[in-house]
Amino acid sequence: MPLSFFGSTLNSLANAGIKVVSGATATDTKPFGVSFNYRGADAFAQACRLMTDWVIVNKGAKANAVFYSIPA
Repeated sequence: MPLSFFGSTLNSLANAGIKVVSGATATDTKPFGVSFNYRGADAFAQACRLMTDWVIVNKGAKANAVFYSIPA
């Protein structure tokens, strides 16, 4: 679910001194008042590199592969 779904609620919590934590969100969370984004964009990029490396090592450079993901 995109963070925009929560409107200004997350910022209201952050402004009240409540720490807001997000898990596995690849988008920029700072505009929404998120204090910590566990497994953010860097983790997604690393996971993609690892999957790509696995395919190349195990199937070769001419591997026939595709990756599908949800748009969230």
